[in-house]
Amino acid sequence: MRHVDLLKQLLPYRSYDTAGRVLSAQLAAEGVSLDLVQSYADNLIAESDPRTCYLTIDDWERVAGLPDACAGVEASNIDARRTRLAAKLMTKGGSSVAWLIQSCAQMGYLGVTVDTFTMATCVGDCEQFVNSQEWLFAFRLNIPGGLPIHYANCEGSCQDALATWDTGGLVCRINKIKPAHTLAIFNYV
Repeated sequence: MRHVDLLKQLLPYRSYDTAGRVLSAQLAAEGVSLDLVQSYADNLIAESDPRTCYLTIDDWERVAGLPDACAGVEASNIDARRTRLAAKLMTKGGSSVAWLIQSCAQMGYLGVTVDTFTMATCVGDCEQFVNSQEWLFAFRLNIPGGLPIHYANCEGSCQDALATWDTGGLVCRINKIKPAHTLAIFNYV
């Protein structure tokens, strides 16, 4: 039932002519406003979930810190924005090797391995690297496929760089999500 009909039923019986031109216009205008409020209230549940929001996506992205410097190209449609937003909000932090590998896989880098470093001790293997204590806080990401390098050619201008490489936001993202006290070393193999 529309709100204009409900408003007409609220008027005292026989006191008002609900078919009158002025009163009908007033009730119709108020009914349209109430119908709009009702539709917003019905959509409130969808807007409270970042996977289904539409009207509040700009606010959700602002709260989540999106778009960020590591995002690369801007998401062009609402579905891509929702997916990126949900991924950002649902990602749990971590500091384990498995978590780093999973994070790389989510960014499209499959087969990544992580090397950690240990300090040299007197009881260690003779083939062991002589690392200082600072190396306990470093890790190396071994990324298969090599670094995609694009070299300048004769068709470019004199202002073009001789070579450029694109890590697809991997370096930025890893440096953003890694524990703050650690150092990430990127090894493209």
